[in-house]
Amino acid sequence: MASEFKSLGSYLTDDSSRTGLDVFRHQDQTAPPPGWRDNKNQPTVWAYYSHRGQHYDKDLVEDANNIVEVLLIFAGLFAIVVTAFISHTFPMLRPDPNDILISIHQELRHPGTNSAPYEHYIPPTYVVRVNCFLFAGLFLCMLVAIFGLLVKQWTRSYERGFSNISSPHLRARIRHFRYKGAKKWRLAGIVGFLSLLMHLAIFVSAVGIIDLLVWTSPTVGYVACTVFIIGVAVYLATNLLPLFILNAPFHSPVSQFLAGAKQWVRYPIEAGSKYLRSRHQGEEGRLESNQEILEDHFGPSQGKESDENSIARSQIHLDLDIICHLLKTADNSTERWLLDLCFEKIPELTILGQQDASAFHSRQIIMEVYKFLAKGCIMVNKRGEDEVNPDRIPRARLLCNFMTWYLKLPRTIEQNERLKQTLYYGYDPTLLARLLAESDHAPSIITATTTLGHIDHLNDPRSSDGCPVCHRETVTVAIAWTEDDAGPRDQDKVQKVTSLLIKRTECILFADSIGNTSQSAARSECQPSLAALEKGFQRSNPTERDKRLWLNFIVDKEQVASESLKEIWFSPLRTTLNELQIKRAMSPFRPADNASSLTTLQPPRLNYPSPAAQGRGAGFPFHRQQTTSGSTPSGPPATSPSPSFLRPTFSPPPNHDSQ
Repeated sequence: MASEFKSLGSYLTDDSSRTGLDVFRHQDQTAPPPGWRDNKNQPTVWAYYSHRGQHYDKDLVEDANNIVEVLLIFAGLFAIVVTAFISHTFPMLRPDPNDILISIHQELRHPGTNSAPYEHYIPPTYVVRVNCFLFAGLFLCMLVAIFGLLVKQWTRSYERGFSNISSPHLRARIRHFRYKGAKKWRLAGIVGFLSLLMHLAIFVSAVGIIDLLVWTSPTVGYVACTVFIIGVAVYLATNLLPLFILNAPFHSPVSQFLAGAKQWVRYPIEAGSKYLRSRHQGEEGRLESNQEILEDHFGPSQGKESDENSIARSQIHLDLDIICHLLKTADNSTERWLLDLCFEKIPELTILGQQDASAFHSRQIIMEVYKFLAKGCIMVNKRGEDEVNPDRIPRARLLCNFMTWYLKLPRTIEQNERLKQTLYYGYDPTLLARLLAESDHAPSIITATTTLGHIDHLNDPRSSDGCPVCHRETVTVAIAWTEDDAGPRDQDKVQKVTSLLIKRTECILFADSIGNTSQSAARSECQPSLAALEKGFQRSNPTERDKRLWLNFIVDKEQVASESLKEIWFSPLRTTLNELQIKRAMSPFRPADNASSLTTLQPPRLNYPSPAAQGRGAGFPFHRQQTTSGSTPSGPPATSPSPSFLRPTFSPPPNHDSQ
């Protein structure tokens, strides 16, 4: 089933529970995303990755094609030169016809003489060696030409078909799938290998020319044939690899022909096995068979999708690989917005987090970039104190949300220790959250305090005896007020109450989600915190804003809590906050609230003067009025002439007639 929808204008996206791909819907129907051919209005991670990958692919293909074209031209010219040498050395492998004619002539001149019989001709050793080197160089040159053509076909196959994929998410997956194959099988390295092969051909031919005077055996043909057989073996191997490893970038017409032959042979076997399985499974088997052929959200409307697309859909790790690739290659100076997009997208990989959380812990680049961005959010003010850069508060909240999600992932003991070493290496992970918690923005306070709680639990995790972090917070709040302490609002005490409320709530929610505590244990663990919070709510003299922050947080977290936890923790807190009476602060603009005050500052009264009174300089005075409790002021408000520097100077109009 799909997860919660995310709004995108009039479109909605949801994540497939099987593939993790983003599905675009419009009017309750699957639809291509708006502007999917030119996705500038949706700067998603997937769209930007595809756009960024186009530049890399273009450079890769153009470089390969340019190098291969040069190699092909050079191989043709070099083959002509080597052939010219072979045309002179190859006849030396056979007996000289002039020597045979001389022997026949001597036999005819002296028929009675016993001349030595004609012996089998053995070519000189140097002739054989020279021909070996020359023929080896010629065959290497021919192989360079053959593989040069194959490289051009491989590069064309590497960039084929992207424009036909409407989903930016799936297009990014398939592109990264091919990219990993190109990196694994060294597509760019093969082009360089062809250059080395061409160099080797030149070297071998040069050695043959130098060794022109050496004799050899008649095995020269076998040597040349051996070189050719080796080349044919490599040629067949590269064309057979795509049949078994789909992301091998060696696609060519020959490999496609072999893939078709393989499919033709495999189809009757698969059809027969499905028929036998349906006979054994009965109606259930036929139902599953019918469900297998249903059209997928992302599948093409007609025909069967390729094996490459099927594998790309199932490999949810490709999403994390794409994001980590962007984190590594992004410019830290000019593309920090891209880093923000990556950290916004990582927590949305929920399926991968549920199936393989260790995949996130094994990517060190994530924590390295996180620390880099977190340090960039902090600045030193004029007082020499650290504070969050006002322009980067959204990024600070984003990083805190990411860290909260990241610390919720399951970890082993080794991974937990490694994470602590990484976070605390040259950096204080609590600094950004502590500074953000001091802001006046309620969502920032909740986000930062939640992150602080998870970092504290990372350093001092829960045990069978309870949570030491929440116990310390409870004790801090419990001893913050004396019995007769009911003074004015103290920001530090309000922060302590907020910290206990958020950290204890997150702690019991996490423990309840993993089933780490029983109902009775949760009740006994929550009672001291409930008592401390009730006391803190009443004695901290909070404002309406503080009460609204606490209440909104409780209502929001209550939606994901279990019924038992609602009864134990959330209902008592909500009841206490609803009954909490807020004491109004003394205001200079409300005389009724301050009966003991004899002098009150009245709000300014704006006296707009008439045109006739402008000459008298009527202004906008602030005035103080002496009143007593229950008395009303009498008489018109006092006015004072406005200063001369506030009145515009009068200047007569110029007399043009005098000019």
